[in-house]
Amino acid sequence: MDNGHNKLELAARNTALVLTESVRAFFRNDGLTASSSLAFFSTIAMIPALFLLTYVNSFSESISHLMILKSQTVLEEFIPASSAEVLDQLLSVSAPKHTLGLINILILLWSITPLMSAIRRAFSNIYKTGRKPLYFIVKLLDILLVTAFVLSYATVATSGVLLSLLPAEFIPAYFKTFLPYLMLIALVFVSYKAFSPKVKSRYLLAGALVSTTLWFVMRPAFNVFLTYNAKFGFIFGSLKSIFVVVLWIYLSQCIYLFGVEVAATLRRREALVIKKLMDGKSPEYMRTAHSLLRSFGPDETILEEGGTHPWMYFIRSGSVIVKKDGVKVAELGEGRFLGEMSFLLGEPRSATVSSVGQVELITISHDNFSVLTREFPIQTMG
Repeated sequence: MDNGHNKLELAARNTALVLTESVRAFFRNDGLTASSSLAFFSTIAMIPALFLLTYVNSFSESISHLMILKSQTVLEEFIPASSAEVLDQLLSVSAPKHTLGLINILILLWSITPLMSAIRRAFSNIYKTGRKPLYFIVKLLDILLVTAFVLSYATVATSGVLLSLLPAEFIPAYFKTFLPYLMLIALVFVSYKAFSPKVKSRYLLAGALVSTTLWFVMRPAFNVFLTYNAKFGFIFGSLKSIFVVVLWIYLSQCIYLFGVEVAATLRRREALVIKKLMDGKSPEYMRTAHSLLRSFGPDETILEEGGTHPWMYFIRSGSVIVKKDGVKVAELGEGRFLGEMSFLLGEPRSATVSSVGQVELITISHDNFSVLTREFPIQTMG
């Protein structure tokens, strides 16, 4: 029973660690500014995306009709002054006898690519990739991604419409909520996968699960807030509805990027644990910590001259003696790096290191060192 309780407590503390570090990383990476940029480009991309979505669904008359009704509701809220004109254009696009034409489709796809570029920049800032592919290659990839996302979203929207056509007695009440939840997780996961570097799928899935859950929780909370604050946005006058919708898009983008931060934190979790151990935090609540710590008794050899190891050490407690050709050249204590020069240069160890008394060391690999220098350069090198 105690073992099960300890595992549960350990899981809870590790989850709290990941979420806490994700929040810190979100603000450290200026997530609010990135979210406002995504909200701006999302607002611009909404109309062309709506045209493309309607066109894709126009191949089925019944589905197209229901999609138009849903689009009308969105347009009346977002652009009340011009909703009728835009809706007329949507109806024209959805008519089977009319087609957009290849040029128009490409123009609509191209008009959404700035949103893709903004998402790519946000992901690059979070993952610290710093890669700059060629402009036209990026635009081609953006068009392909827009096409994939429009088709994916059309599939999600179509499934929702088809679900509403089925008799209520054949569909459990929870299914109408649970199915969109699962499909949104899948859609967010695919978008994370498309823009992320080499990140394990389970980390991206965890990020998608967190962001989708937060979004589903925030949606009714936002409605309650507007209900009890009827004068919210009153200062904007007739533009109040636009302000509310843009605010909702902004909050949604904050949640979307927070999910990316969760995936990125899980990816660099080992390096974050190393940072906490270097700061003197207790390893008891960090499951990963035990595989990173190494203990040596008095007079034990830690590094041998001429040897090679794919890691370096950080002295967490105790002290060590450095000898070259059998002669003592230095004594290093707590808070010092050990074997860093041969580690960074990829050369054999230039000296032999042995412990003075009981010593506890933190093992640092190349990947973790890269993360530490990117995320915490001052603390790591200081």
